[in-house]
Amino acid sequence: MPKSLCKWRRDDVVRQLSELTQIVAEPKFMCQRCARAAKTEQYLCHPLALSTSVALPVPLALPAPIVLPASFEAKKVKVEKQKEKMKSKHSKDVAKDLEKWQKKQQKAEKKLEKSLVKYEKIQKKISEYVH
Repeated sequence: MPKSLCKWRRDDVVRQLSELTQIVAEPKFMCQRCARAAKTEQYLCHPLALSTSVALPVPLALPAPIVLPASFEAKKVKVEKQKEKMKSKHSKDVAKDLEKWQKKQQKAEKKLEKSLVKYEKIQKKISEYVH
């Protein structure tokens, strides 16, 4: 019994192309699993005669539109509220950090002013000694 087309590998197709064209030239059977067609049923693993009328499975109808439950919308709103809270919390944290940095900057400026005043005093004393 010849090997079924269903089990042929790609390299089998390339090597036996002339034989393949003879097998599929005038198909009278098709495989029910992979839809391959052949002249005789011996080349298919689950052959089905093309001339016989077979009750083919009815294609599935499109599913009805999905209706989300009201609880889903409530959860969605809850999630949005949580996102807003996180944004406001984040902005509060940023504001706190900004205040801290401003205080540090003011402290550094104050320290610098004191240093400048001391420097000016020292310069004044030096100029008195030099003159």
